[in-house]
Amino acid sequence: MIKNILLIEPKSPDFNIYSMYKLPRIGLVILGTLAEQAGYNVRIIYQEITELRREHILWADLVGFSVLTATAPEGFRLARQVQSLDSEKDVSTPIVFGGVHATFCPEECLNSSDYVIRGEADKSFVPFLDALNGTGDLAEIRGLCRQVHGEIVENPVYKQRTDMNLLPVPDWTLVEHYRPRIGAVMTSRGCPYDCSFCSVTAMLGRKYRMRSVDNVMKDLAAMNTKSVFFYDDHFTANRNRTKELLRRIISGRGLTHNIKTFSAQVRADIADDPELLDLMQVAGFKTLYIGFESINPETLALYNKKQTVHDIKRSIEEIHKRKIRIHGMFVFGSDADTLETFKTTIRFAATASLESVQFLILTPFPGTRQYDQFCSEKRILSTDWSEYDAFNTVFKPKNMTPYQLQKGMLESMRKFYSLLRTLKWLIKGGFTVAGIRLYGLTTLSLWKLVNRKKLRFMNRNSRLLYTFSTKITKEV
Repeated sequence: MIKNILLIEPKSPDFNIYSMYKLPRIGLVILGTLAEQAGYNVRIIYQEITELRREHILWADLVGFSVLTATAPEGFRLARQVQSLDSEKDVSTPIVFGGVHATFCPEECLNSSDYVIRGEADKSFVPFLDALNGTGDLAEIRGLCRQVHGEIVENPVYKQRTDMNLLPVPDWTLVEHYRPRIGAVMTSRGCPYDCSFCSVTAMLGRKYRMRSVDNVMKDLAAMNTKSVFFYDDHFTANRNRTKELLRRIISGRGLTHNIKTFSAQVRADIADDPELLDLMQVAGFKTLYIGFESINPETLALYNKKQTVHDIKRSIEEIHKRKIRIHGMFVFGSDADTLETFKTTIRFAATASLESVQFLILTPFPGTRQYDQFCSEKRILSTDWSEYDAFNTVFKPKNMTPYQLQKGMLESMRKFYSLLRTLKWLIKGGFTVAGIRLYGLTTLSLWKLVNRKKLRFMNRNSRLLYTFSTKITKEV
């Protein structure tokens, strides 16, 4: 009889600017809440703050892992840890994997588990648990993958996406030892855009599905933090709905307890709607996270970003007019990027007075068009999934060596988060921004220290490749 459910989000293999925010992924908490409401006992381990212990494993009747590509290897390791204690139980502990990586690489995940649930698991998870207890048929569980008589059987996923209004208010108390500094609320899923390197649309679809304003207000009322981050991939995709929500937040402050500030992920086209920006300012938005991706027009076209450099500049100007901070994200490594791209990007970020940035490396995640392209062109250099965190070069760039791409990203981060630039923010009273920048510089230094051997290896290989290529060219 399966009664005790242990859900685990493995920790990231490395650290970066996001490491300062210990924020579990909300999907796993929703699944735990659904199982709890169905009568199961649920515990959630967010490995960034709580390590998996022997006591957890012995308590569990079933263990579930939610993995990104970068966290999959750690998930596999923890699964082996679970299996190693089977001898101390009367029966083996069933293991199930879900999440983005499991959705696109189910066969690999089945090497470390008994089951995989692909796609959105909101409608499948509790029926899956019930079926294991004999009150349902595993063959009917949508998205379920398993081995039957040595053959992998994949049940079809739901054609109809999850109705956001049927999801419960997440019970964050299920996450062991979690005392959030920032609350998390999800108001939508899906993204109407389709960037070539992004797995969001492949996982959640392009149809933008929204939670009703009434339900979002209930989610906010359940928060006991002073700050809330909206977990949506694109918070303002439906501007009319967003405006309605912002008006409710402004007029219903008593319902949201002590929440003072908000943050969210948006696109640069938010500048097209001054009214929306005004409402965000009044509602208490302090930071917007924006995927600018590049200031190289050719790169923006290759990424299928559907925005221009002019759009980027205008969005920064309009957002800063309203005293809202910007965390800008840029992705280096497209086939249109050159060594000059690093210089122009850091110059742009500094001139635009962006409060914080994340310079990322183009990463071909399984399930994306970028992955398919690089595989077909035989440009993938590493399938060590732990390096697929957008901070490591895992493919062969077109206009530079892998080491030049890696070094260019690191140098861009170092220059942006320099002590001199941090001091300038301190002098003008930007203590929060200065703190973020100091953390960014410290994190970057630690990353370089931990990965120094890998960097030396990349540098040596790049020089050998350059020497070899030059020799061949001369001979020809």
